[in-house]
Amino acid sequence: MTKKDILFGFIKGSDIYLKGFLDLPDRKIGEVKESEEESIQYFVNRYETAQSKVEQLAKDIQEAENKGSYLMKLIHLREKLKSHDGLGDYLPLFEHLDQLESDLENLIASNKVRNEDIKTALLKEFEAFSRVTDWRSATEEILSINDRWLKTGTVNKEKNEEFEKLFSQNMQDFFDRKREYVEEKRKVTEIRLKKMQDLISRVRKINVREPGFNLREEVQKLRNEWSEIGQVPMRDKKYLEKDFNYKITQLFKDRGNPRPSTATPDEQQRNLNRKKELIQKAIELEKNDAFLELQSLQEEWQKIGLIPKEDYKELTEQFKTLCERAFEKRFLEQLAQNKDESYSGKNNREKTRFKIILLKDLLKRDENDLQSFLSNMDKFNRDQKFDKVMNNKLLNQKRKVTVKRQLLNELKNSLNDIPIQR
Repeated sequence: MTKKDILFGFIKGSDIYLKGFLDLPDRKIGEVKESEEESIQYFVNRYETAQSKVEQLAKDIQEAENKGSYLMKLIHLREKLKSHDGLGDYLPLFEHLDQLESDLENLIASNKVRNEDIKTALLKEFEAFSRVTDWRSATEEILSINDRWLKTGTVNKEKNEEFEKLFSQNMQDFFDRKREYVEEKRKVTEIRLKKMQDLISRVRKINVREPGFNLREEVQKLRNEWSEIGQVPMRDKKYLEKDFNYKITQLFKDRGNPRPSTATPDEQQRNLNRKKELIQKAIELEKNDAFLELQSLQEEWQKIGLIPKEDYKELTEQFKTLCERAFEKRFLEQLAQNKDESYSGKNNREKTRFKIILLKDLLKRDENDLQSFLSNMDKFNRDQKFDKVMNNKLLNQKRKVTVKRQLLNELKNSLNDIPIQR
């Protein structure tokens, strides 16, 4: 069988061989197909492709920030080149890869020393948090340390496990101390809330008509005690403080304006008839957006005495809803004018669409307030008087939501009756 030498190989019979290099023997890489020249060129091209891959890897390593991450890719490429079917001088490619590997190993070793210095410094930073006073700020700093730790590579193998264990323990210790702080703060908050509730209970029990009783002096004493309780979450303070001040205000009203607790059946019936008349007036005024007249009607309503108990709830809610509707419509109109300077120049359809957008936002806010109110009611110390006050507040909030939903539906429906201007 004839043998013909070619550059970097030889042809034996119809088989093409690559000459051995390093510790690799001669190896068959293919066969002569249509022509010897074309077959040789095919394998020369394959070598050039392998050469390009080595050059591209070297370029990627040079441009990469984390050069060490390319070590396994380099090793894998070198293994593939050992069995690569091409014709060319593979020895410089392997020498280039060997040099790259040596450089990477030196860099990785250097990085491990640098990583150890960085992680040692990060572990020292934990010492600053042994006496924390601002836990929110400290937590942000700790999470920043954790991010930097995760972005820093490993240290030498014999030390890496020790470092990771120490860092993990420091993180655990910090958050354990934070949980203890939060739990202690929760207990303190509960004590303070209990003190607030106790003060509200004391206000309820005050008899303003007791002989010799100095109301202003007692109120000042209660206010001083309230101010000394300390901080509580704003969501709790909001309702408790409002209730506390409301009850104090009622004390002065009760002392100066005692209301009759009884009325004859005839008087109640006359009062009932009068309130029914006011409701009919309110219906007309609300339809015509007569807000100021409705305000006068509210004042007149308050002056009317007792009505039969079985009629009180229904009539009161009906009248308050009418007033609430008038208030909401007036407020919505003013809000639209304040939000958009060009509002007055819009056509009715544009105005209605704009008010629908605004009303949706207002409704969402009131629905959230209602949900928050319901969530907080269970936290308060309850008694009959307190329940009455809270139930009234709950009814008011529900009424706001109901009225806004009604108005929103009415605005949406009214769009169908407004002609489209072209």
